[in-house]
Amino acid sequence: MHIYNDFNIRFSFYFIRLVSYALRDEYAMVPEHLKELALGVPDLLQSCKADSTVRKYCYGFLRWRKWANQNHFEEENIFPIKPFHMCIYLSFLVKNNANIGSLSDAMYGVKWAHDIVGKISPTMSLLVRNVFEGAKRLLAKPVKKKQAVTISILQNVYDKVFDKNNLYNQRTITMCLLSYAGFMRSAEVLALRRSDIQIRASHMEIFVEHSKTDVYRDGSWIIVSRICGSRLCPVGNFELYLKLASIVDDSEEFVFRNLTRLNTDTYVLRKLNKPMTYSRFREIFMETFSSVVPDIKKFGLHTLINLQHGLQCSICCNHAAFMLASCC
Repeated sequence: MHIYNDFNIRFSFYFIRLVSYALRDEYAMVPEHLKELALGVPDLLQSCKADSTVRKYCYGFLRWRKWANQNHFEEENIFPIKPFHMCIYLSFLVKNNANIGSLSDAMYGVKWAHDIVGKISPTMSLLVRNVFEGAKRLLAKPVKKKQAVTISILQNVYDKVFDKNNLYNQRTITMCLLSYAGFMRSAEVLALRRSDIQIRASHMEIFVEHSKTDVYRDGSWIIVSRICGSRLCPVGNFELYLKLASIVDDSEEFVFRNLTRLNTDTYVLRKLNKPMTYSRFREIFMETFSSVVPDIKKFGLHTLINLQHGLQCSICCNHAAFMLASCC
């Protein structure tokens, strides 16, 4: 069940307004006794993709609409968009030093807005595509790939911050090990509740309710092996974290929440059942890893998992456990 905050409510309002505007002619032709059913169409359309994807595309289109209104476009030219008007908009973005990401957001947002209501998108025009490619070439910059976090780096982090009585540091260690050993994205780690996790003698089972790759939101299970005798055992470190945080086994609370500092080395988990934010997780990552890597700018949360590690994990779920055990 979704918990809507003010941001989600505001976004739903914008989305409904967008769909209602795009289908204004169709709505006008709906018989009176079917209008209530017609009002449910935007909710179904909003659920056709992941919430984050719909939000990104919707805002991409709304930025075009705002620009078109500011430049006194006629209502019928704002939607559907004419190909040459789309080219002018891309030219505006290039002139104002937009990055390639902004260009892509504009293209995909406009395409999505037309596709979702069955209109022909201007992005299908060869004219628009060629202008888009030209814009990307003008704005292109060398790609600087992040470096993957290695076992040796995790060992150094552990040696630096581990304290069996320090909840703050143990939370950092546990989140990083789960990300690595479970091949989990930061959003998946932060969304974990105690009830999503079952600890066994030989392993830990983690239920991921929502994943970026889970199109139909069926959820999926991740198996993380216990590594007896290893300092970097993700299961053992998770059990220590639960003990320090005083999280009971049948709790429905989020596992990784913000802490309250009582004195120099004493922390307690906040009672407010709200997960830690991505930005806070990133701050902790940068703070912890900056002293054990040569250049922290070359690392990020997503470097806790990498393509090679992921492919190997898809072949053998114990791969991460094997690597952790062999290096400890």
